[in-house]
Amino acid sequence: MNKNAIAILCRYPSNIWLNFFENFNEYDIYIIIDENVYDYYELYKNYNFKLKFVQIDDNFCKNNGFYNFVYHGILSNTSNKPFAWDKALLYFTIIKPDYNNVWFIEDDVFLLKESVLINIDNKYLDSDLLTPFHHLNYDGNLNTWDFWFIMNDIPLPLPWARSMTCACRASNKLLKLMNNYRKDHNKLFFHEAMFNTISLQNNLIVDTPEELSTIHYRDNFDLNNLNLNYLYHPIKNYHDQLSVREKNSIYYHNCFNDIDYSKRRPFNNNIGLFLLRNYILPEGFNFCCYRENNDMKNWCDEDIVWHWFTYGQYEHRKYKD
Repeated sequence: MNKNAIAILCRYPSNIWLNFFENFNEYDIYIIIDENVYDYYELYKNYNFKLKFVQIDDNFCKNNGFYNFVYHGILSNTSNKPFAWDKALLYFTIIKPDYNNVWFIEDDVFLLKESVLINIDNKYLDSDLLTPFHHLNYDGNLNTWDFWFIMNDIPLPLPWARSMTCACRASNKLLKLMNNYRKDHNKLFFHEAMFNTISLQNNLIVDTPEELSTIHYRDNFDLNNLNLNYLYHPIKNYHDQLSVREKNSIYYHNCFNDIDYSKRRPFNNNIGLFLLRNYILPEGFNFCCYRENNDMKNWCDEDIVWHWFTYGQYEHRKYKD
């Protein structure tokens, strides 16, 4: 698989974002959703569109070490809850692990059109990580960033590195190394440090495109004076984003204006199982065979999937006759 992917990280999908990305042609687009209140796959399943919705059960993420990628001190009452960031890393290291590069873009990032990302990709074909900056910490000084203290609990020696990652691109090589850390430690660490530190300590190629220099923690951008070849964060009002595109004659087909949200159904944890059955289990996987050959006669299908994902695939357990 040579195509690059885009992961849109959101709490809930926005029609403005869905309509925008539905018009992209050069990337596979995934909408990675924080919350599992509603089943968005079910809501949108009758629409002929290219976007792919990803909802994964929180407990499945936590049980397999895909949590802690967002620093929970920023948020109250989260108690190590997996977020869209955690689920995105699970998806692109386990379920769809073969993309050359994945763009991770939070939904309060503005970009004008698809060619903005294409132009960056063409300039940085060999980079393993693209971030707005790449700040290094050689001496362990915790005063140069509010969140360096998290590294006190991370079993990685100096040097460390960090960046804003609201919009960043990671290579297949980098994602595999991050997944190796997850396997070794059964959790992740804050993505603003993990992307850059793993890259630094494995001598990967890190670049900081000028086009990402407008990814800030906080800012009030003049919407009438944007460099339209750049990405901007934060622009949280989706209608502001839409207005800038329309003022610059960027129009696109609206696919989702007629969605009947009254038909939203509660999220069923089995959607996580659905995803895993379709993308993780190898062709010909036989649940009966796996049970019989691994002394799991009373195990339900969901537990079988979990066992295969966690142990069976690495131990070459027999799964078909």
